[in-house]
Amino acid sequence: MTFDSRALMSVIRKGPAYELILDAIIRDPCPRVCATSLAELAILLNANGDRLASMTVQSVVFRLNMSVVPFLDADWPKALDAYQELKSPSAPPRLSQCLIAATVARTGSQLYQDG
Repeated sequence: MTFDSRALMSVIRKGPAYELILDAIIRDPCPRVCATSLAELAILLNANGDRLASMTVQSVVFRLNMSVVPFLDADWPKALDAYQELKSPSAPPRLSQCLIAATVARTGSQLYQDG
């Protein structure tokens, strides 16, 4: 299963449903996270005052034994397709949603959906 930056932020900050997310990561035989999600997570942590954001992110990935899935040059067309599928008249999808959708499609993984 692939986990996004929101799921990992919830675990780090002990946010809503973090125990369920953590349990899902631990139970998964091959938990994954997209490299783009790690960048987003580190930026968000840094923006919120975590001066050791890169170490925090590396520690979480290591301690939870997560595989990092790269975003490849072949993924960008699928990211554009995801944008077209996810957009609505009221709001565009987050960039990270489109990037994750592309890597999930390539790897055949499922995206963790909390709640």
